[in-house]
Amino acid sequence: MSESQDLRERALLRIASGIRASQVVMWLVDDDEETAHCRVSYATGVPKTVQQRLAGQKFACVPEEMLVDGWLNPEYARGVTDALDQAGLPASEFRIYPFGIELFPFVAGPDGKHRPLTGVVAIKTLHQVKKWIERELNVLALSVALDRDRRVVEAVNRTQQLLDQMVGNVDTTLTAVGSLVRDLIHAKSVVYKNRSAKSQWFEYTGDGRSQEVDVQYANESALHVINTSGHIAQNDGPQRRVEILSVPLAQDAWSLHQQKFVPLSAFPNQLTKMKKNQVTLLFIEKRKAKYLQHRFTRTDIEIARSVFGYIDHYASARIFEENASNVSNYLELMSDEDALQPENILTVLKTLSASFSKVFLLVAEYEDDVIQIDTLPKNDDEPSPGYTERLKSGYLRSFLQKLRPDQTEHIFVGIDPIPDDKGFNIEVHFPGGSGISKIFVLSYEDKTITASVVQSLRHLFSELHVRAKKLDNNNERATYLMQLRHAVVHHFSAAETGMSVLRKLWERGRKNRSRWNDLLADPIAPTTLDRATWSLSQSRLILENGRFLLGEIKPTSLNRKPYRVIELIKECLYTLDDQRQSKGIRIISKINGHPPPIMNADEPLLRIAFVNLIDNAIKYSPHNAYLHWTLTYKSDSYRFEITSAGNRITKGGLFQVGVRGRQRDHLNQRHGTGLGLPVAYKILKAHSDRATLDFRSDAYDVALEDSANTFFFEMPYLTGTTRDQPNSSQPA
Repeated sequence: MSESQDLRERALLRIASGIRASQVVMWLVDDDEETAHCRVSYATGVPKTVQQRLAGQKFACVPEEMLVDGWLNPEYARGVTDALDQAGLPASEFRIYPFGIELFPFVAGPDGKHRPLTGVVAIKTLHQVKKWIERELNVLALSVALDRDRRVVEAVNRTQQLLDQMVGNVDTTLTAVGSLVRDLIHAKSVVYKNRSAKSQWFEYTGDGRSQEVDVQYANESALHVINTSGHIAQNDGPQRRVEILSVPLAQDAWSLHQQKFVPLSAFPNQLTKMKKNQVTLLFIEKRKAKYLQHRFTRTDIEIARSVFGYIDHYASARIFEENASNVSNYLELMSDEDALQPENILTVLKTLSASFSKVFLLVAEYEDDVIQIDTLPKNDDEPSPGYTERLKSGYLRSFLQKLRPDQTEHIFVGIDPIPDDKGFNIEVHFPGGSGISKIFVLSYEDKTITASVVQSLRHLFSELHVRAKKLDNNNERATYLMQLRHAVVHHFSAAETGMSVLRKLWERGRKNRSRWNDLLADPIAPTTLDRATWSLSQSRLILENGRFLLGEIKPTSLNRKPYRVIELIKECLYTLDDQRQSKGIRIISKINGHPPPIMNADEPLLRIAFVNLIDNAIKYSPHNAYLHWTLTYKSDSYRFEITSAGNRITKGGLFQVGVRGRQRDHLNQRHGTGLGLPVAYKILKAHSDRATLDFRSDAYDVALEDSANTFFFEMPYLTGTTRDQPNSSQPA
């Protein structure tokens, strides 16, 4: 018996002996957030059979209404007398006294002082009550308050000592704390569920063992400590009704709903924030105590609130830490290729939440306006009926048609409901180069998701995105280096062949002057020389483009100097004149407006961009077609457009490395590397965000008398300055 409990009993015995009371019954106010009632806490001089009947008696009481003019409210006095009568004690032989503590204002006493109501005492005596009984009742109230405070403080202190010694995971720690609280509040057992790990309840008894149990109660979604009742069944046995003290450990969470794809950084900003009861401890039934409290009391509830309120942030932090550790261990142990496998991703996701049931990997390839989707693993069905078709029409087609190189640096996340209200598919999109995208579809069988799981998902897929890009870059590097080698070897071989022919003709002409005159008249010589020169220039262009195969062009690395854009364009046209003439391409030029007094750029880099754009237009134009370029001077920038006849472009990812279009005219089809447009895009973007390369397609162009494709950009006159911004006031 504790010191305060001993004080309480001695106070009652002193009262009983002082007035020669043969029987004393004490009710304590036992209130929680929903109800307030008085329940028998102690009885002396009463037979055990009567004590058992008393233990089941309680009556409603509201402390603020218990006293009227310093006397017990007759309505509540009837509750006491009814409880005595029902237990078999003659209420008329008892005197009833409310008691409380003078130190704290709560209700008004007969002397005008305020005190909180602690309980009610019924005393059977034939003697008149002495004056000191109020003082003794105050001692009794103080002993009750002291006992309650002591138990709460002791519970928190012992919890702190336990946490200092714990080194296990979240479940081990929380069940250990639960076992401690079970003993402190005299519960028979504690039942535990961590919905992140498992959906089952496990009961922990006093001997430290656990077993799976079936628990059903109405307040399972409650977010605060609550005293309720429910049913429990052990070992598939019959259910029995029990008293339950439910202690949830709520976490920050979001309510899921259908959401369009947004950048990972914006997820889950559009969702509704809430609290989720993810971990719950249930204390089952009250063990028989020394006093007649056979149900959980206000003090028991306060102990549970104090202990688990104390470790609430601790538990949340440990859950975050444990989830992050699981993800980090997964990434550390897995190779890049294995880490991206759906079955391995599902394994680590299940350590975050048992609600993850499946992981699918959709590989979408977009070519010639056709989207082909492969689903992995192949032995499973797609995420839901018609899912891939909805994904194609509702998202992928539009996204891939507008794909830009900078978008491949981001992750996009969407949410799609699973049919029959079975949860949601969380979609994680990795846009890739060459028109290929990866979409991981995570089947999540719940309607809410905790903040710790979301944070872990962001960490996991951010790292997986880096690994996916690394693998793609390695594969692309090998492929593109092979293409570069093939293209350069082809052009050097052609140049070498042409030079060999010219060398033979030169040797013959040197030995025979008449042969030299014939050589000068023979058209094969200049043609051969032109082709050899063109092959060498193409090799040079390919090698220059290869410089930008990997990495970005930093704006700070540009050597910006004054230049004349019209002169730059003319030089590029002259460089590519042999290619143009070989296909019979005719040029239409148009210049609008007047040039500014000064403009700046990294001219060598900008020349590569223009050469790539013009070369691309010539390459994909049919023979004997027109090519139309326009230069328009504006107030603070110029706009360049180049239009060529040919098949309309509907394919996204044109600015991705390695993506090549198709030529309508397959005669003398040229070797390409898929570097021209991506390199031009990077160079222009490095000069100014306003100079983003774009294109449009027209079913019919009047000037070209054919379907046509136009590539265009708008370049500020002065780049790399504050004037390099939209709507700046640069004069013409």
